[in-house]
Amino acid sequence: MKTPLDKDLNKVYEPFKQNHNHLRQKLMASLPDRSKQHTWAGRISHLLAYTGETIMKNRITQLAAAAVIIIAIVLSIIFLDKSVTTVYAIEQTIEANRTMRYLHLRYFDSSHGDVAKECWLEFDETGQATNVRINWSEWMAGGEIVVWNKDKTQILNKKRNFLITFNDEIYTARVLTMARRENPRLTVERLYERQAKGEVEIEIEQPASKAEPIVVTATGLGGNTMRFVLFVDQATNLVTSLKWFQLKNGEYKYQGVMEYHDYNIPIGANVFSLDDEVPGDIKIIDTRVQDVGLAQSNLSNEEIATKVVREFLEALIVKDYTKAAQISGVLSPKKIKQGWGKLKVVRIVSIDEPTPPAKPSKLFPNCQHVLCTIEIEKNGKEVQQQLKSFKVRPVLGRRERWVFH
Repeated sequence: MKTPLDKDLNKVYEPFKQNHNHLRQKLMASLPDRSKQHTWAGRISHLLAYTGETIMKNRITQLAAAAVIIIAIVLSIIFLDKSVTTVYAIEQTIEANRTMRYLHLRYFDSSHGDVAKECWLEFDETGQATNVRINWSEWMAGGEIVVWNKDKTQILNKKRNFLITFNDEIYTARVLTMARRENPRLTVERLYERQAKGEVEIEIEQPASKAEPIVVTATGLGGNTMRFVLFVDQATNLVTSLKWFQLKNGEYKYQGVMEYHDYNIPIGANVFSLDDEVPGDIKIIDTRVQDVGLAQSNLSNEEIATKVVREFLEALIVKDYTKAAQISGVLSPKKIKQGWGKLKVVRIVSIDEPTPPAKPSKLFPNCQHVLCTIEIEKNGKEVQQQLKSFKVRPVLGRRERWVFH
């Protein structure tokens, strides 16, 4: 027969008994592995189950039972919050990158130990680049500095002593493609999509130490021979570096690494401007307002290429270095005289039929190579000399005009 004390205890215990299954399922599901008996939450859940089955059998312990249950539940909540490690998923990095507006990156190629290029990028809310600066290494692109925004592009080459400003759709598309390819936000999203399509296999290694990065390895399947390895900071879920490998002879060969720095740290406007970096004696070309090279008019690509080479050599013969510089595009009259003037061209012997390059350029798809033979004065005598091929191409921002490069 139940006493009033029994009824009071049941009132205390019954709510916990009713909620116990739900609480136990929540505890078990939240743990990363399924071997719960060795975890604190597993032990607490086991304690709850054992207590629910036995404590009501012993009337002496009935009053203490409610307190034990309450303590167990509180402890379970504490351990759920603090001792269970969150399992990493790629979606966490995608989410962490959604608010990225600024980024600084450095690219190292496998063939050199120093930086191949260094970039500063500003993005809009969709991940589209709005400002880009690229500092190329000397061995990669002659040390050129490229600054791009929606309205214009500038290329500074201190070695060749020129600054060119232009607005060119093909060049802009090239810059935006580069920015998308090197944007870690879009890189992770692409890998996630390709995994869903079965195009890559993704493996995740999450070290126990929070100081070590999570390693995400994406290996191409089928005909895809690339492997990408991302290193993700555990505190921020942001990618700190990206390495890629190419499958060759059954082994993945290292190709390069991209390092990501300064997430969302605003970049000063001066970084995206060359105003304070241009030497005073440099040749400045702005193809938006200047006529550079020769107009193609109704000539074919081969005909305009031949005309550019012929008129340039004719200008050298009469020592008209101003005209020769205008045809060259970026070289100053002084540079033409210092370099080409020493050749002492006497006459043009022949100009071969122009040919496209073996590997067409995406930036200049109709570029032409022109080989020619000239007579020069050497030690007071006229001798024939075959020149290396001229590379003749359209002007950036004014593709109806052509220059030699």
